[in-house]
Amino acid sequence: MGSSSPIVYFQIGAADAAEMTEFCRDVFGWEIGATTGPVTAVDTGARQVDPNDIFVSGSIRQLGEGATSFVSLYVRVSDLDGAIERALARGAQLVVPRRDPEGGASVAVVRGPGGVAFGIVQL
Repeated sequence: MGSSSPIVYFQIGAADAAEMTEFCRDVFGWEIGATTGPVTAVDTGARQVDPNDIFVSGSIRQLGEGATSFVSLYVRVSDLDGAIERALARGAQLVVPRRDPEGGASVAVVRGPGGVAFGIVQL
């Protein structure tokens, strides 16, 4: 493959997003925006120093009653369709088909070995 595939985004799903927000603020020192809906932006404090540097951003999502808490990682690739194809060839399941929002990154979610889900992003 030869190309870099860094983690570029994360999402924490929590049954009690307010509690998770306070935990992340206190333990990691993250700046977390005011919650105005189900998703709150997280600023981990990492900054892009060089134009080719990657910094990871994320969010905390309030889950519905009975949902299982999770942490999702989103990996940037240069060829989303190729990454999906390779994942499926290795036995992964496509959880969220490719989405191409206008003005945004293309994204899909696959479930790999042991049921671990990965978001795959092409900017």
